[in-house]
Amino acid sequence: MGITKVGITNYCGKNFYKLIDSILKKLILFFKTTKNKKLARAALSAIYRSHRTEPFLLKIQKQENFIVHCNELISRNVFLDGSFDFIKFEKVVSIIKTNNDMTTLVDVGANIGTIAIPALTRHYFKEAILIEPEEKNFQILMANIYLNGLIKKVTAHNIALTDEDNSSLYLEVNQDNNYGDHRIFNGLVTSDTLNEKNIRAVRGETLDKVAPNLKKGNALIWMDVQGHEGIVLNGMKQSIEKQIPMVLEFTPSFIKDNNSYDYFKLLLRYSVVYDLNEEKIIPIKFSETVLKNLFDKYYQSKSIYYTDLLFM
Repeated sequence: MGITKVGITNYCGKNFYKLIDSILKKLILFFKTTKNKKLARAALSAIYRSHRTEPFLLKIQKQENFIVHCNELISRNVFLDGSFDFIKFEKVVSIIKTNNDMTTLVDVGANIGTIAIPALTRHYFKEAILIEPEEKNFQILMANIYLNGLIKKVTAHNIALTDEDNSSLYLEVNQDNNYGDHRIFNGLVTSDTLNEKNIRAVRGETLDKVAPNLKKGNALIWMDVQGHEGIVLNGMKQSIEKQIPMVLEFTPSFIKDNNSYDYFKLLLRYSVVYDLNEEKIIPIKFSETVLKNLFDKYYQSKSIYYTDLLFM
């Protein structure tokens, strides 16, 4: 991309601002030659404007580079370790690639690209469809896509997934240090609610509309939407019918709060499930009894209250 990689790995604070100014200016110059000038400039300019009031970090490493938030859980992991949850992702790929040649990754709740970007740069997938409803995360996601030269491989949507197309949803933005813990707000929305600092209006669509052409055998759906999974499942019946391999976060307390347990029965179209929390990850023949057992196991646990499940 014509950007010189500085010999120091990580930057923060005032010196970082100077560095990011330089990098973004070079990126903008580079993307003047692309066909996506307007989108590229808009995404990068958003980061360029916002970094002056909110500190960021730059992680430079061998395989991919990241702009990340300062003082935030997911970003801290990327900054210190170079990745977040990617070992789990590689385990999943090792399972599903046994019989399949995977092409398309659908990352629902893509955050800043911690799964999708290394999935592409390390050639696990050829293309990705990314869904991220929170505006700041989406801005950094777009910057990271450009920073890693992936714009031609990615379709990114600044929306939330739900079970009704062209719908209006409200996102409760986490005010602490976990920007992966934004959640769809399910309470009563009033004028007072909208005036609260942590509530944002977002557009909602179904996965069936956003990604209608997924095919069994070459796609993987990776979903982490903080308790909204059941509602998303109700809007992706085509993908479930096709038995597209899917990983989703399974948190019984969230499922109970959202009264969405019955939506998980849609997953009975799948033959097997893998509990990715287990030390030995093995296929379990999926049934309604297995679903109930998984729910009870993590709902009653005093130490581990959620897991990630792979359905195939």
